[in-house]
Amino acid sequence: MSILVRLSVLALGMSCAPVQAGAIRDAKIQVFRSPAENIEKVDASVIRACREPLDLAGFVLTDTNVLAAIAAAAAGNGGAPVRIYIDQGEAAGAGVHRSPGYLALADMPNVKIRMKAGRQAMHLKSYACGNLLRTGSSNFSGVAFKGQDNDLVLIRSKELADDFRTHFETLWSRSDDKPFTPLQPDLEHPRSYTTNARPQ
Repeated sequence: MSILVRLSVLALGMSCAPVQAGAIRDAKIQVFRSPAENIEKVDASVIRACREPLDLAGFVLTDTNVLAAIAAAAAGNGGAPVRIYIDQGEAAGAGVHRSPGYLALADMPNVKIRMKAGRQAMHLKSYACGNLLRTGSSNFSGVAFKGQDNDLVLIRSKELADDFRTHFETLWSRSDDKPFTPLQPDLEHPRSYTTNARPQ
């Protein structure tokens, strides 16, 4: 069961810029915890219902239901931009460059995927859509949703969602970020993959 509460002034230390205390005090949050609760369903439902620009930063983003929900949101939002920011090292280890979910997203004209390069991880697990901000400890993966002790926090606050978007813009504009390059199966050589990149 979700817990609906009001945040105290000091409850959030997540802002990259000062946020008015009233915005934090008046924000409404819901907290879900795995594995007791199905937080995969929460994420997928919230993302699928998004009809505004979606900015998502995910250290691990491999869950097929969440990837399908992102695709559904991108297809149903009237062309609003969907931006996905992932960690390059984690993405390579998870093999997302040949993931069907990522290949489908990479083919959508309003979806852009970028990766943080370098040794230091991009460890966020957050997204914003409209006045809703998602954060918490849970990665977007099956094991995080169903096997680990994690929480997922939904915060309804225009100011805090905007604050995340401001921070996301800083991440997205890093000069050493890398575009996501999908690898398509080579039908003539089943064990090989070919690059089918489009500008991100």
